[in-house]
Amino acid sequence: MQLSYKNLGVSKYEKIVIDSLLYFDTDHEPFEKEDFEEELRVKNKYVKIKPSVSVGMEYTLRNKIQVMVKYSNSKFAYLNGISFGAGYQLAFIPIQAVIGFQDDTYFQFKTGLKFSKFEWTTATTFHHGLFAHAKGIGFSSSIDIKF
Repeated sequence: MQLSYKNLGVSKYEKIVIDSLLYFDTDHEPFEKEDFEEELRVKNKYVKIKPSVSVGMEYTLRNKIQVMVKYSNSKFAYLNGISFGAGYQLAFIPIQAVIGFQDDTYFQFKTGLKFSKFEWTTATTFHHGLFAHAKGIGFSSSIDIKF
């Protein structure tokens, strides 16, 4: 959700002090003219609600091979759009490769450790190309403790 205001309020304060070196009298005080002007207005007010959506499916085939498809749309995430992936569970080490389509194509490779009560995942993401041809590279890591 986003709440924003434009040109919400303006206040103005002016003070003019006039003095001269011609007055050397000890009782002399500078002449002050004080002008205070305040104006408050609300012209534009915007309220935007943009929910984050993530829907996906993961299915395990024979021999611990997993396939997945996911759609994600979030203002605060960088891996949006539709993505397809395949993975393999090698004992307690999961391996997964994902290709996603956002404005540009991204490739993500995940691995880590997966136990019944603890899960650690690390991933490398290549944006708009693979390895040396990538225009951007991202790294992520997460720890899940289940109880």
